[in-house]
Amino acid sequence: MITRNIIVSQIADFHSTETKNVRGLVTLNGEGNIAGVMRVFNVPNDILPVTLAIKIGDKKYVYDNITDTQNYEFKIVNAPICDNITILLAYATNGYVQGVACGHNAGSNDSFADLFDEISDTELDAVIDKEMDKNDLQTLADTPIEEPVENLPEDEPNFVENTKNFYSLIQPQLDELFEKFPHFRELEDLVQNTEWVKVSYSQDGSQHYILGKLFDGGVVTHLCYGIPAQSRSTTPPASLTDYCQWLPLNLNDPDSAGYWVMYQNAETGENIKM
Repeated sequence: MITRNIIVSQIADFHSTETKNVRGLVTLNGEGNIAGVMRVFNVPNDILPVTLAIKIGDKKYVYDNITDTQNYEFKIVNAPICDNITILLAYATNGYVQGVACGHNAGSNDSFADLFDEISDTELDAVIDKEMDKNDLQTLADTPIEEPVENLPEDEPNFVENTKNFYSLIQPQLDELFEKFPHFRELEDLVQNTEWVKVSYSQDGSQHYILGKLFDGGVVTHLCYGIPAQSRSTTPPASLTDYCQWLPLNLNDPDSAGYWVMYQNAETGENIKM
């Protein structure tokens, strides 16, 4: 079974009523008929329910009236086999649609504009405003609504020190990535008490992002997500601009190649300025 993990993070111009940034993970399992689960944290209660929009290749899928953003399960039927996947979480009030968080399996969050337009479309506005019944939504999305998902991986955190926190909720998906992809030894040697992997998303392995864990006495304290850049002068993705930090691969030449990295508190999922 193929597993894809898409990190979603708060859209820069979304002004949350909470002090914590909205972020989380969407996991897709399978090909063709895809089982999915969304875990997004720090979504303000006053904007619920929200809408989840997914684009796989050229096909779009929309799920609305989501109130449980930390454990929302869904199923996509007859999805195309494609590595180009975009996620958008949005909400509507009085006909006005605002994006909350987005993500892309390539690490670039600048490809959700058409999904935003899709949600803003008159018919889908009606869906968000509960003026369209679920049979019509099923026709638009070409997928069952709220269909029970079978054979989803169970959350069974085995890291005792971190149970019932943000890390424990996404640990099964992270463990799969750390087992599947090669460790980034160069970065592990550079940053003590860490583990890193390169997650490739192109067939030849030339395109990738990095995942990392920071430890303190064997306990995971921070999670890290990094996008490669040729130099420090390379502009980071817009969705990372407000909270990413530069991590060079060569400390003697800090402006040369490296990564734009964001850090999360493993306990709360909150972005941390390191």
